Amino acid sequence: MKTRKMMIILMLFALVLGGCSSPELNEGEDRVLRMAKSVDPDGLDPQRSVAESTFEITSTLYDTLLEVQEDGSLLPGIAESYGLSEDGLSLVFVIKEGLRFHNDKILDAEAVKNSFLRLKEEESPRAKDYLNFTRINVLSQWEIEFVLGEPQAEVLTLFAYPWAAIVEASAENLRSKPIGSGAYKLSEWIPQQHISLESFDGSYRD
Repeated sequence: MKTRKMMIILMLFALVLGGCSSPELNEGEDRVLRMAKSVDPDGLDPQRSVAESTFEITSTLYDTLLEVQEDGSLLPGIAESYGLSEDGLSLVFVIKEGLRFHNDKILDAEAVKNSFLRLKEEESPRAKDYLNFTRINVLSQWEIEFVLGEPQAEVLTLFAYPWAAIVEASAENLRSKPIGSGAYKLSEWIPQQHISLESFDGSYRD
């Protein structure tokens, strides 16, 4: 559990700001990091965007089943474990238990299914990347199966991309009111001025 509230304020200015380092703080005080940003994100819904400016922020608001490491390898994110069948047509994930979204709803296999069904909708710019996923089956509260139409090379990377973030699919207007399970949650967004993110104590990264 974090000992103090963490705030990130992303300053959306075209010019790089000077003196951006955080001041020294006493225990219990808020900690603020100011970062220069040249463009405003086109929204905070990773499943409806292709903009890097969006993903730079949403990567802190949402989690993915798998995560890419600096060396290119994949490690579990919110997945406890995963396995691909010998024929390459069935991929099963076991979800970490006890996870919740920023609105306190449970993040379980059903929530993961709903998130991927939303990702496959026509409004998603990346929907075509997931056309080979013919079925998504909830096996138990914490187990989910993705059934493929045919074996697909590098299929695991599809679960680590920023647009494969697990969103709270029933939430309204994720573009401006993002609900994920990431280490940070939205505190305030004033377009063309700043975005404030507050640490989320329910993150599995604590």
